[in-house]
Amino acid sequence: MIMAIIPAIGEELLFRGLLQGKLEKIIGRWQAIQISSLLFGLFHIGWLNPTEVVFAYFAGVIFGYMYSKTKSLLTPVLAHGFGNIMLYTLALILV
Repeated sequence: MIMAIIPAIGEELLFRGLLQGKLEKIIGRWQAIQISSLLFGLFHIGWLNPTEVVFAYFAGVIFGYMYSKTKSLLTPVLAHGFGNIMLYTLALILV
């Protein structure tokens, strides 16, 4: 549970709260979402799995849109945490 929640909080603070929040003021909403999502995807390259990078990019777009619409980190943090819990559970079942 902790492994699912702590990364969600930290990553959303970094990629949505700091990066996307600042970029939106400079280059606009959709460009900020795209850039922060691209960096979010590349941040997940550690497992050397291209599918994970692409999945993380698209998840980042969804989280970025949530943040932009609500102006709150709570929604993307909860969605990210829920997604992590589902992925960890699926990994445990498949392994």
